[in-house]
Amino acid sequence: MTAHTYQVRFAGKQFTATFNSASDDYTINGVNVPRSEVQHLTPFIITAQVWEWYGDEDNVGDPAHGRYKPKGGEDYVIHLPDAEVMYDSEAIIARLNAKMNADGLFFRHEFKGGFSPYYAPEFLKLEDF
Repeated sequence: MTAHTYQVRFAGKQFTATFNSASDDYTINGVNVPRSEVQHLTPFIITAQVWEWYGDEDNVGDPAHGRYKPKGGEDYVIHLPDAEVMYDSEAIIARLNAKMNADGLFFRHEFKGGFSPYYAPEFLKLEDF
């Protein structure tokens, strides 16, 4: 039987864990943690507009030495508790933008919109058709 792994939050950090149904706990880094202490995370997709710096590389972000040019969108998968997405999505987007859309970065990522549930893609083989 294959053990399923999950993304969980424990002690304020994200981990990959396996769930043990017999003991009703998670194994995180070889340690069994009671289920009540672990928060299950759900994968979501969020899209960001990507901006690339065009200009003097010694003065990235300074409008006197260049500009940011839009380069299209990029999808990201992020694991979050369902309740945070429902009630705090604007705060999460603000945190993402504060880190990834700051002046001085060569590539900036501007997150807008909302979160969509992530479903793993189904793989196809051309020879099957």
